[in-house]
Amino acid sequence: MNARQQSPSLMDTNGIRAMGYFDGSDLNFYYFMASNFATSDRWFSPVMDRTQINRMYLMAATSAGHVYPLAPPYGPLTSTTLFQELQSAGITWKIYVNPDGTGCQASDSACLIGNSYINMFTYERTILNTPSLLQNIVPVSQFMTDA
Repeated sequence: MNARQQSPSLMDTNGIRAMGYFDGSDLNFYYFMASNFATSDRWFSPVMDRTQINRMYLMAATSAGHVYPLAPPYGPLTSTTLFQELQSAGITWKIYVNPDGTGCQASDSACLIGNSYINMFTYERTILNTPSLLQNIVPVSQFMTDA
């Protein structure tokens, strides 16, 4: 039996329905699970996606249409980052990076930046080529001192 001959018809094989939903009588197991356990009912990220995509939004308010982490042939995004905006406005900023397990020394900002999410943006190059900006890439241990 195919879906067109099923009774009652549950599948929209002709593309008539633009939208639909299932209630607890249709999907009782899933409704039970959702009613009793956390299922992302309070989502505080711009996209229900991977960490990298949400970090793009955090840093530049866009993923430039990407729904997967950047990989060749795609290079870093040219979008303006929060850090560029802060720099342009004369507001100090820092990016705190945990060097544990990275092979980076806490004092090596050029190494730390490669382990931060700013590397998804072309602004990383600007930071790397500008010593006064590179000093804003610091180990996370610096956070408590700064705070």
